[in-house]
Amino acid sequence: MLVINVLKVKRIQLLDENASNPDDDWELDWDSYQGYPPEIYRALANWALGDIEIASESYSQEFNKAIKDIIETEKLDADSIENKIINTMVHYCDGSLQSIHVQEECLWSIVSNLGYDEPHVFNLSNADMELERFIPANAICMIDMPLYQVMDAAKLELRKQ
Repeated sequence: MLVINVLKVKRIQLLDENASNPDDDWELDWDSYQGYPPEIYRALANWALGDIEIASESYSQEFNKAIKDIIETEKLDADSIENKIINTMVHYCDGSLQSIHVQEECLWSIVSNLGYDEPHVFNLSNADMELERFIPANAICMIDMPLYQVMDAAKLELRKQ
């Protein structure tokens, strides 16, 4: 899920699916245009964090095979999964990029508060790491958050209501 600070980005280009990419565009990553269902990302994240064995009985044999095939085909390891699936990528206005692990509730807070108040500071903290991290909104161009984490946090929040 992308949160874009439209006042800080250089441009936004939207292309038809049949259009050719502009010359200065980026290359798509391993999961391309369509990506995978959220369950795949959750399982890969759990595997990378050591929370489950791929051979776990909590998944079907077909699902286990699909996860193993993705890991093998895409040459994924725990570090690459952490950077591509678990961490949030913060794109700063100065062109730098930071990969950070953010608590799901903070990601949901960013999304749920969009449109109500212009945020002056984004809370990108992680209570598990006992780290509180606040970044001024005017320093950030874009936040690229793992969609499955935002969805999981939204479900938890909705259950509380």
